[in-house]
Amino acid sequence: MKLKVYLSNGSILDFVLTDFSAEQDIVAEINEGRLFSGKSLILGSRESCTMLQSVWISRIDIVSSAPLVVPRTLEGTMTLIENDDEFQKRAMQAKLQHREGVTPGEAFEGFLQFSLAGNHRLMLSIQGVLRDQLQFFTNLRRAFETPFMWFGHPAGGLIILNVANVLSISSVPGFSQYPRGSLLVDPAGQ
Repeated sequence: MKLKVYLSNGSILDFVLTDFSAEQDIVAEINEGRLFSGKSLILGSRESCTMLQSVWISRIDIVSSAPLVVPRTLEGTMTLIENDDEFQKRAMQAKLQHREGVTPGEAFEGFLQFSLAGNHRLMLSIQGVLRDQLQFFTNLRRAFETPFMWFGHPAGGLIILNVANVLSISSVPGFSQYPRGSLLVDPAGQ
C-alpha cells in the first residue's frame, strides 16, 4: 500500500506500508470513514512519525490492491488522467465535438479538473449520459457541502479530496443550459 499526501502548501509526502499485517487495519479506517475523523492525521511507524492537520491536506492517493469502499461522488464512469498534455488534448477534442455544449439525453465524455490548494490538480475523464443539466450542477454543489470527495484510483485504491481545499472545478465541454445566476462568459484568449 502506498500513500501520497498533497498538502495545501504545495508539498507532496510519500509513504509506503511495509507491515502488511497492518493493511487490514488501515483499510478498515478508510472504509469506515475514520481516516479524517479528527483534526489531525497521524502517519507513523517505528522509523518515523508525521502528524498532519487535516485542514492542510488537499488530496490523498491511496494505492492498494485491498478492497476499499469508494463512495460515489458524481454520476458516470470516471478515469484519472495524470498526464497534463493528454488531458488537454482529449479535452480539446471533446470541446470540438460538443460545440453547442452537452444537452440532456446526450452521451458524452467530459473532462473535469479540480484545482486544489497548493497548486495541485486532479484531472478526470467522465463518461455517461447527461440526464439533467440542472441536476448535474445540483450534485456538484452538494459535493462542495460534503467534507470529502472520493474517486477510484486506476491502480487500485482511491483518491480522497478535502473539499475545503478544492478551489474550483472546471468542466470541458460546457453545457447548453445553465442554472439561474450563472454568468455566461467565454474564457479569455479563445
